[in-house]
Amino acid sequence: MTNIAVFCGSARDVDERYLLHAFHVGRIIASRGHGLIGGGGSRGMTKHLVDGFLGVASSAEVVSVVSAEVACQSGRVDARCRSVVHESLGARKEAMLNMSELAVVLPGGLGTLDELIHLLAMRSLKNKVPSVVVSDYWRDFAALLDYFHQLVERKFARQALFECDVVRSDDELMESFARFELSLRESGR
Repeated sequence: MTNIAVFCGSARDVDERYLLHAFHVGRIIASRGHGLIGGGGSRGMTKHLVDGFLGVASSAEVVSVVSAEVACQSGRVDARCRSVVHESLGARKEAMLNMSELAVVLPGGLGTLDELIHLLAMRSLKNKVPSVVVSDYWRDFAALLDYFHQLVERKFARQALFECDVVRSDDELMESFARFELSLRESGR
């Protein structure tokens, strides 16, 4: 079993389609037998992500990685859930990356954008950084992805730093997971 880190928003009042999207992503991850590494939120997309995952998972685990500044309890009592608290948001991000083999980024606010940028920036500093899947079903990331392209064109960054699997449907997400799983099998992991 591999662990998939999911970065997404925790705001409560977002459009219902985002909440349902997070719920479906949780279900897809669990149905493929992966563990879920999440941000530990008890609201918004993060809550729906975990709810979807737990609705399908039989033995896979949810690890909620939270920072001490914003530590929150989900109130959830489930043997498949555990929380890990880190001293800062930076340490939390690092822990999530170190615990996972793949990172999925769903729409979210400033925290989610920070996590995506951090993940991509770490590629220039570390050898082991998870592969990245960006869920762009409603073109939420389109302007940012265009900006990344401009950074490469202007020689501020290498193209390899921005290589992500951008998916725009559940089918594309499942295809991305299948490619990831195949690469793990081929590498013997």
